Amino acid sequence: MSGASRGSKQLSRVHGKRIKPIIGLVGGIGAGKSSVARILQSCGAAVIDSDRLAHDELADPEVIATLRGWWGDRVCPSNEVDRKALAAIVFSDPHELDRLETLLYPRIHRRRERLVEEFNADATIRATVLDAPKLYEAGLGDYCDAVIFVEADWSVRVRRVAAARGWTEAELRRRENFQNSLDTKRANADHVVINHSGLDQLRTDVERIFSSVLAAFA
Repeated sequence: MSGASRGSKQLSRVHGKRIKPIIGLVGGIGAGKSSVARILQSCGAAVIDSDRLAHDELADPEVIATLRGWWGDRVCPSNEVDRKALAAIVFSDPHELDRLETLLYPRIHRRRERLVEEFNADATIRATVLDAPKLYEAGLGDYCDAVIFVEADWSVRVRRVAAARGWTEAELRRRENFQNSLDTKRANADHVVINHSGLDQLRTDVERIFSSVLAAFA
């Protein structure tokens, strides 16, 4: 059911605290959340890319110093973080991933809050979109007024991450094992869009959902 609304959650979870809705994006790796984010952006939303915020934080001297203290020069051989070396550590040990996220999440959230304030003050922006791979795991489910689950077949996602990131099927599975199950994410979302048909259908579905979220928030 392409673009069908799911669940019975109220879109006013945090309605009283802001003047524009916040829409969260969740889904499996390679499902196409960025494609949905671009469509929402073309509809007048501003997108906050959590991966980009994390990347910015990993360039902060304080964060670099902390990571070097934890894992030495193998992660920070110079004044930059070796992201491949960091990924090899944290995606092999849940404890180390939790330690990294405990460091980064509060810093990322402060950046996110500043951006939300800026977007609320901009009359040209109709909503804010959170493109966050671990939205629920970071405790952002109730921060959003609506959540969209982006769905694509496993074979499609494997093909996409192989082309875009050079990952094997085993690597994709290993990375996803560090996140909540897709069934859980799907069940907790307000809307679902299917992203393995075509861009035209995806755009139609996303635009319909966007309109319904704006109408519910008004």
